[in-house]
Amino acid sequence: MTSSGTDADLSESYWDRKDAARGGLYKGKVADQHFPYVMPQENGNKSDVRWAVVSNESGLGLLVSGYPLLNVSVHDYTDEDLLRAKSTHRNCPVAKQRS
Repeated sequence: MTSSGTDADLSESYWDRKDAARGGLYKGKVADQHFPYVMPQENGNKSDVRWAVVSNESGLGLLVSGYPLLNVSVHDYTDEDLLRAKSTHRNCPVAKQRS
């Protein structure tokens, strides 16, 4: 994932704390966008994004841009996997990937 906007060193930025994030061009793997909270929850948001690209190693992918600015997050698991991880860590791909 590559994005132009605010980010806190490839961590996450949300509307209520984005003032601490710097503007710039950021690059990172989709798998690295996850933040391992103790209780699995929505995470890895990027706020005030001008544009973002998610692509494979060949450069084939998706470009999104917004005016006004966007909030963007990407993960290598589904929302259903994340919800399931709240109740059990045995059968959830999120928990298995992060252990």
